[in-house]
Amino acid sequence: MGVLKDLVLANPEDAEAIAENIDWRDHFENMHGVDDVNLAYLLIVLRGWRPKFSKVLAEIKLLHQASDEGPWVQQAPKDFVDSMVSLNKSELSEVASRWLETGEFSTPNIDVKEAIDYLMQVQKFCKTAQKKKKSVLLWTCL
Repeated sequence: MGVLKDLVLANPEDAEAIAENIDWRDHFENMHGVDDVNLAYLLIVLRGWRPKFSKVLAEIKLLHQASDEGPWVQQAPKDFVDSMVSLNKSELSEVASRWLETGEFSTPNIDVKEAIDYLMQVQKFCKTAQKKKKSVLLWTCL
């Protein structure tokens, strides 16, 4: 079995409830997501390749860990949401291409069109987060 990954719209203080409850998906908006490594590489692309991977990865804050095997709930940096929302279609296509170049996209053998489609969904999710004044959290479980 692989790693389960979701993006979640919630407040940081909801992290424990999300990590500790099997039915959390019934209470929080969510979509298929990425893990912290995938998100860190996406953030590097969004920030123009300037930051170091270890620095960006450290910005993805662990909010709650249910056990050594997970699940883990982390918070995406606010500039992730702002950056995703601000992308126009051309920029989104460029980000998708560059993200694929990192080799750290969450789904192997994905093509650029599929990456663009996925990032369009993430962008819509981030717009909802802004509108509802929620954070984007990452839920990851083995």
